[in-house]
Amino acid sequence: MKNLQALAFCFILFSCSPESELPPVESPDDKSAKQPVSYEPFNAPFEKPQVEVMKVSQSEITINWFNPSNWQSLPSSATQPEFLIEASTNPKFDNLVTTRQISDSFQSTFSNLQPDTLHHFRVTALPPADDPRYLRGESTILMVMTASYPNEQVGGFIVNPELGKVHFSWNELEQPGPIDYVVHLFDDDQSGKPFREFITRENEIRDVILQGGRTYWAKFRAAPAEDNNAFKTTAEITVEFEVPGNPLPKPVNITAIDRNGTLVIQWSPTTTNVGKFSYMMNVKTGETLEQPFGNFTPNESIFRIPNAKPYGRFSFEINCFPQRGNFIDLESPFATHTFDYPKVYCPTPINMPVTRLPKEVSSIKISLKEPPEAPMGHRYEIEVASDPEFSSGIDRRRIEGIELETVMTGRVPEETHYVRIRMIGPEDDATVIASSWTDTIIIGAKTPLQPVENPLP
Repeated sequence: MKNLQALAFCFILFSCSPESELPPVESPDDKSAKQPVSYEPFNAPFEKPQVEVMKVSQSEITINWFNPSNWQSLPSSATQPEFLIEASTNPKFDNLVTTRQISDSFQSTFSNLQPDTLHHFRVTALPPADDPRYLRGESTILMVMTASYPNEQVGGFIVNPELGKVHFSWNELEQPGPIDYVVHLFDDDQSGKPFREFITRENEIRDVILQGGRTYWAKFRAAPAEDNNAFKTTAEITVEFEVPGNPLPKPVNITAIDRNGTLVIQWSPTTTNVGKFSYMMNVKTGETLEQPFGNFTPNESIFRIPNAKPYGRFSFEINCFPQRGNFIDLESPFATHTFDYPKVYCPTPINMPVTRLPKEVSSIKISLKEPPEAPMGHRYEIEVASDPEFSSGIDRRRIEGIELETVMTGRVPEETHYVRIRMIGPEDDATVIASSWTDTIIIGAKTPLQPVENPLP
């Protein structure tokens, strides 16, 4: 009996042991758990390759370039992208002198060049034929002048632009005595005067703040320092470069709503800025939206116009622009929006008989009936003229809607008079549209009294 109990106890221990549990069955559909997350680029354009000038002489220019910053090599693919190198004496590259496609080097020398001549180089990274991860990227453009006399510049002048700034670096020249490195900056390739000058004995200049989104030219040379007669000034290297900027987006989701007479304009706030910026609003009004209302610079994506209803119509042009000292963000395109207040149309007024006053024949009495459904604050405009075209002898008067009669004086009794009336809205309220004129009322001329002859002798 004891042996039987011991055997049962051992069976229980074995069945409860973790090693006795069956392994979990893998679902045939659960394959994603085994697949590692891929961080490979897909259809990504190459970044601009960094390019440097290695050597300049009277007849030769050697340039060197590097892989784009987003290039990732694969064991199964090429070790580097292909590079399209184009050389021209024209900045538009419409008269190409040399075109080279290089896949096994990062350097190229252009020979048999004319001395003292400006040459333009365009370097573009191309994806290898068997690598679908990348797309052709933007080009890097350099401008280099060949030397004007037998002199050779060796140094590798590197221009490295970033958002709103640029860095310059070069290889230190080993020369007898101290030498200065000079960098001149131009914002116009035709300008003979640089807007910035740097003179240093270091081999780099960093964090030069420049307005983004523009093209610049850097001219580099090495010159002997004071009292150094063993070294001559080198030929100048000119490099064209573009400082990138951060384009601000066009404002979107613009809405306008009237809140108790205050027009509230809102839009989605811009959040992709790097530095401080403001919004620019150009507001116009009028029936044809050509009448300037004002220019405003709100710092938030909301703007209010108090007592806006009388203007009737508004158009808004809104964009983002960087504040002073923000050299990275670039001004956005303008977004437009139009808002119209609902219009109210005045009914044509109903007039009572228009007559001359019996005792004042030079005065005309005009009476009106209370109109149905007249807009709030309505008024009447009355015109009296001496001709049916209302072009001569015209007398114009405006009265408030609560006044239902008026007297026009100073009319010549012996003339025929023409009267017309219309209803207009409150003063300076473009949302109330004037009615049409009433039919012209004609008041005939009064025959002058003939003098009575005295029958007495």
